[in-house]
Amino acid sequence: MADQTSKWRKPNVRWVLAASLSLNLLFVGSFVGAAYRHAGAPGGGEPPAMRSYATPYVLALPREKRRALFDALHSGDHGVVPLSRQERRALYAQMV
Repeated sequence: MADQTSKWRKPNVRWVLAASLSLNLLFVGSFVGAAYRHAGAPGGGEPPAMRSYATPYVLALPREKRRALFDALHSGDHGVVPLSRQERRALYAQMV
């Protein structure tokens, strides 16, 4: 009878150990991935977030112009009229 209970216990213990190992690896992997992702740029600063297609163009501006653009956009009512898709494409082609 003791042999039968030990046969039933061994597979259960193996499954518990396998599940524990997989959860530990998942937990450690998530921390390592987060640390790697938020490590920053090689120069020590954070890499810029690419939130839209215009980000590279804004980052190419001098710091003073970027600050003026930021202030103008966040001042509230700036009177921007939405452009149609054709107008935006034409402006993009002109800029390129």
